[in-house]
Amino acid sequence: MKWFINDGKKVIPGLMMMLVMGSVYSYSVFRLPIESYYQLSAAQSGVPYMLSLFFYAVFMGISGKILERIHLFKVMVAGVLFVALGWLVSYFANSLFVLSLGYGVFIGTGIGLIYGIPLMIITNQFEKNKGLYLGLILLGFGLSPLITAPLLQSLVENHGLHMTFLYMSALSLIILLVLSFFYIKDQPKEKKHVSAHIMETVKTKTFKLLYLQFFIATLIGLSIIGFSSTYAVTELNITFENAALFVSAFALFNGLGRVLYGFLADRYDITKLMSFSYVSLFLASALMIVFSDNIVAFSISFSIFWVNLGGWLAIAPVATSHFFGNESYAKNYGVLFSAYGLSALFGVVISGLLYDLFDGYQMIFIFFLLLAMIGLFLSHCLHKHMHIENQ
Repeated sequence: MKWFINDGKKVIPGLMMMLVMGSVYSYSVFRLPIESYYQLSAAQSGVPYMLSLFFYAVFMGISGKILERIHLFKVMVAGVLFVALGWLVSYFANSLFVLSLGYGVFIGTGIGLIYGIPLMIITNQFEKNKGLYLGLILLGFGLSPLITAPLLQSLVENHGLHMTFLYMSALSLIILLVLSFFYIKDQPKEKKHVSAHIMETVKTKTFKLLYLQFFIATLIGLSIIGFSSTYAVTELNITFENAALFVSAFALFNGLGRVLYGFLADRYDITKLMSFSYVSLFLASALMIVFSDNIVAFSISFSIFWVNLGGWLAIAPVATSHFFGNESYAKNYGVLFSAYGLSALFGVVISGLLYDLFDGYQMIFIFFLLLAMIGLFLSHCLHKHMHIENQ
């Protein structure tokens, strides 16, 4: 009880908000019904989801600027309204364009406005267990598909695609709005004269190295998320039902990765933690190159990939606070998070091209292995650079 009064009243509502917003990751539940209803190809049906991730990343950056001028509670409520509106527009959607506007632009915008606020509050108020608490909040986003996907699947089967969108609009509005009141008294601690120097931060070698590493790690992770189920079905001859179970298990690893890496970030050198992540990504890629049709290798490698995607979503905010301080945290992390949006776009495109050009996944894993080597080199450079700066 004492923990909830002191710390939990900020951590638990944030985790629950992430659970609700993370339902956007359960898009695969809607994929086939959308293709059937709108008569779309597989490539076309992926557009709303891709746009949602992109606008989510874009408005993470914009929200940092907005929070300089508007109270964070008002920004959070605006985000809630965007999310609810997005689901509502999806309910009325009679074309791919309108569906993309609702599920993609509006929901992505709403998530982007809300996402960074609980993280900013934790970063400013809880220095001792900052990494752990950030990981716990982010656990919600990672675990969401494990909880929301079966719920959404049941709603679609019993009430249809569009009624499910309507129910999600109402549920998102009520739940997120209630949870927002836990942050109504929190004030943003950003100072205009500090955050005005964001361009100076972006130009530093530290920021550039961190940005590149975040981009590489999330490109690998988001690419893996995009084809985990398909790989299981086409390469390992696993049924669609069992492939879905694998993805649910991987989602669990993704959520645990956020807590694990957040916990470790409180206790170990953040640059060494980055190196450890890239070594594990290298080994996971090598394992899939050598044992591409082995279900045990698949289980181990993909678990590592999903853990590290979650891990980097905990490493990035902690590193931002550690390297650049808390006063301009929201804005700095918002700019850094644009790497996530770019990796979502480039990851899908590059993986698709490599698959088409080389007729399989082998070259994709070779590409990931090379990226992991580059990431490891960059983390070494960052460690060396920070050591020199601290002397």
